[in-house]
Amino acid sequence: MKRLKLVVVALAAFFIVAQAHAGRLDPASPGDVTLEGDPAKNAIQVDTSQVEKSPLVFPNGSFTYVAVDPFGKNSGAMETSITAPNADEVKFYLTFAPTLDQTNGDRYSGTYTLSWTGNTEALTTDAWLILSGTGGSNSVWAFQFDDLTLAAGGGSYDGTWEVTFTNGGGNLISLNKAFLYVGPLNPVIPPPGTVPEPATMILFGSGLAGLVGTLRRKKKQ
Repeated sequence: MKRLKLVVVALAAFFIVAQAHAGRLDPASPGDVTLEGDPAKNAIQVDTSQVEKSPLVFPNGSFTYVAVDPFGKNSGAMETSITAPNADEVKFYLTFAPTLDQTNGDRYSGTYTLSWTGNTEALTTDAWLILSGTGGSNSVWAFQFDDLTLAAGGGSYDGTWEVTFTNGGGNLISLNKAFLYVGPLNPVIPPPGTVPEPATMILFGSGLAGLVGTLRRKKKQ
């Protein structure tokens, strides 16, 4: 009888734990996605109906949809370009490399590359990287990266990603797409003192001319 009671208690405990796990929707965290070794500043859930819309409003402003990687279907696909203040047309690309790359899922972690071309001067911008899974109310999350510097002439950044958010059954969300949204492009402003002000240059020039004149007079004497 004691053994039967123990079995019943164990089964009841297992059922309770299983039910609790089945109903849990684990959120993503900023550390799930990195860029050049730095974790995202923030992670927020996105309504599935809003994905691929442009512009898309995030907590820190309005952002333009510029690139997508549909995980092997059209890797590194470019969607559109953004016009910089100097009229450059800057294009962005995403290339994801899932660690587990199966036809119908199991894309839970991997690396990616964010690249750009078309800018003749260095720029800065903010960005949101969206990871989109297969169905469910917890399948789309966005990760915030601020103050990205885009080197003149194009370049790239490397990053990592990992899925920690789950569906209602307690299972990890299987990803099928990644999207990049960027904010306004701004020219890089040199730090104070890097570029001399016109007035400073005039004073420097006047002082140099006076010094040369003084030296000439001394030589004549």
